[in-house]
Amino acid sequence: MDIVVLLSISAALGYGLAAGLQWLALKHRMERHPWVRASIGTALLAQALSIGASAQQVGITFGFFQVGAIITWMVMLILWVSDFKRPVASLYLGLGPIAALAILVRIALPNTPMNLPDTRLWVHILLSLLAYGMLTVAAVQATIVLIQDRSLHSGHPTLMIRALPPLQTMDKLLVQFILFGMGLLTVAIATGFYFLDDMFAQHVAHKTILSLIAWLLFTTLLIGRKLRGWRGALASKWTLAGFAVLMLAFFGSKFVLELLLKRT
Repeated sequence: MDIVVLLSISAALGYGLAAGLQWLALKHRMERHPWVRASIGTALLAQALSIGASAQQVGITFGFFQVGAIITWMVMLILWVSDFKRPVASLYLGLGPIAALAILVRIALPNTPMNLPDTRLWVHILLSLLAYGMLTVAAVQATIVLIQDRSLHSGHPTLMIRALPPLQTMDKLLVQFILFGMGLLTVAIATGFYFLDDMFAQHVAHKTILSLIAWLLFTTLLIGRKLRGWRGALASKWTLAGFAVLMLAFFGSKFVLELLLKRT
């Protein structure tokens, strides 16, 4: 069996096993199954090795599911590290199967390497895609925090809300996703200015400007959190605003040019 497939299946099984173990833990009113961390750690290692082996075999690929699998790995890594400090193990129930599915879909689809005139550009493109992906995860987390906050304030939280980690823990996890995504976005913008001749050329100016606006929104959120204590619903709304601008940069121009104006 191909080493990439073998490692990928091992990682998928590890994530799936962790979700199953955590379900057993909750069923027996335990915060975390003793073997959950080991299962996730093994899966993370196997997935990292599979990504590296795949890059050696077919080169760098930028397919949706290929990039998605890398983003999933980063999310699970953040969650795994957080699990040593905060009670977030219940999130493995949902994210474990998603991570496993992302890996299996990735190996099921063909990987087509991307040929670029300047090989340095793949650094900028990959960082941009990973930044967008991580901040998408942050937006999903912000939505959950917003729903959780409103549900708790209503005084009638649903069973799903009660199964989530405490709101304060979810809020801290949101900030970790934002920090990770912001780090990637910052480096992506910096490499764009370094590798591209003109980041404000006509065909990319809108993406550059909107990405910078999104960067400023996320930076304002982090400063506001540090100085003014922005948390919960307010932090979630700022996150969703930054994400909306970022997605407008990523998808908006493509939609206008290709669908509305019928241009390629």
